[in-house]
Amino acid sequence: MLLDRNATHVWKPLLHELATGVLNSSMDEVDYRGHSTAHYYRYQRGSLTGVDRQQRVLHLAPVEDEDGDEVLPARELTYDYVVMALGSVSNDFGTPGVAEHCHFIDSPQQAKAFQRDMINTFLRYTDPTLRQHVQLTIGIVGAATGVELAAELFDASRILNAYGVTAIDHQHISVHLLEAAPRLLPGLSERVSQTVKTELESMGVTIHTDTAIKEAQAYKLITGDGEEIETDINVWAAGIKAPSFLTELGLTTNKKNQIEVKRTLQSVDDDRVFALGDCASCPMGEDSTVPPRAQAAHQQAKLLAKNLVHELDGKPLQDFPLPRSWLAGIAGPLRCGGQFNA
Repeated sequence: MLLDRNATHVWKPLLHELATGVLNSSMDEVDYRGHSTAHYYRYQRGSLTGVDRQQRVLHLAPVEDEDGDEVLPARELTYDYVVMALGSVSNDFGTPGVAEHCHFIDSPQQAKAFQRDMINTFLRYTDPTLRQHVQLTIGIVGAATGVELAAELFDASRILNAYGVTAIDHQHISVHLLEAAPRLLPGLSERVSQTVKTELESMGVTIHTDTAIKEAQAYKLITGDGEEIETDINVWAAGIKAPSFLTELGLTTNKKNQIEVKRTLQSVDDDRVFALGDCASCPMGEDSTVPPRAQAAHQQAKLLAKNLVHELDGKPLQDFPLPRSWLAGIAGPLRCGGQFNA
C-alpha cells in the first residue's frame, strides 16, 4: 500500500520547470489511483502523524479540502513493514526572514505559488508606477534547483512576452544566483561547475560565490558581508533536511531530521522500519553518509525491493553498496552532466 498526502505526483527534479510554467503539471503528473490500478498496488490518501511500533499501527491525520473542511477523518493503518520515502525539504538553517520572505520549491503547490507570484510581478512591471526597482530582479539562493531555476527564468520571460502576457522580456530581468560555497555545484566536478557557470553568465545571470545570506527581507537579500541585493522575488534552494515530524516518531534521527538506518536500509531502532532517499541517513564508510542524490535514491529503491522479498523469505538482507560515483546531471536549458565521486 502507498500512503501519500497528495492525489498526484510530480517528479521533484522537474519542479523548477513547473515553477516557471515550462512544465504543464496536468500533462506530466502521475495520478496515484490510476497508477495503482495499472501496477497492482493499493493507494490511500493521508498524512502520517505517528507510529506505534509496538502495535505496528500508523496514525493518519484527517484529510481536508482547500477550504479546510474535513473529507476523511483521522484513521489508523496496521502494517507488517513500513518504508519511509518522504524525500526532503529546503533547509533555511534558521536564517532570519527566509521563511517569511522567500519562496521554496519543494512541492507542486510551492512551485505553483512561485509561478503566480512571478507572473503577477511581471505584470506589475508593465506599469512603471508599480515597479519596486528599475529592473525586475529575482534573487535565488543556492543548490542545483537554484541553478536550474535561474536558467529556466529566461525561457519563461521569453514565453510570457511571446504570448503577450507581459511586455517584459529576458533583457529586462536580472537574476542573481548566490552560493555559499567557493563554486557552483560543489558536489560535482570543477569542470561541470565551470561549464554551468559559463553558460549561466552567458544568459545574463549574476553569480555570487562564497556568499552566505544572513537575512532575507521582503524585497532584499543581505549577505554575510553586509551587501544588500535589492530584489522583487526571493527563492531559497540552499541545503536540504528531512521533514521535521520524523523526529517525533521515536526513531533515531540526525540533525537534518533524517532517519538513521543501517546499510540494509533498516532503521537502527526497528528492523521492520525501512527508509531510503533524502529522508534516510545511510552510512557510507566511517565518516560519511550516502549523499542526497536522485541517483542514490533510485539505487536504494532497487535494493530495498530485493531486501523486502529476502525478509519475507527469511533470507539475509543485502547491504547498500559503496559505489565509486553517481552520475549527476542538470536538466533544462543547461543540459550538463557529470559525476559525483563518493
